[in-house]
Amino acid sequence: MIVCVSSGHQALQRFTFGGKNVGDAVLGLCVLLAIYFGAAIAFLIRSRIVFISLGHEGATAKALARANRGDAGPGQGVHYDRVVVTD
Repeated sequence: MIVCVSSGHQALQRFTFGGKNVGDAVLGLCVLLAIYFGAAIAFLIRSRIVFISLGHEGATAKALARANRGDAGPGQGVHYDRVVVTD
């Protein structure tokens, strides 16, 4: 069945989405878009890169410094690049 309409307003009035008009469908799409953007922003904030602060000294470097100073206890060797430093 082909029906001719004389204006765009009449054409829009013919569209129905489960008994609702086009404005409700557009509102629903806007809500979905807002949820999508909110989830994307939350994901980006959660997965941001965290850098080590300046002046950070790692556990291996601290253990090597203790071993070189003689502060390491007996039997506390330090593994560094496959070399074992022991007392």
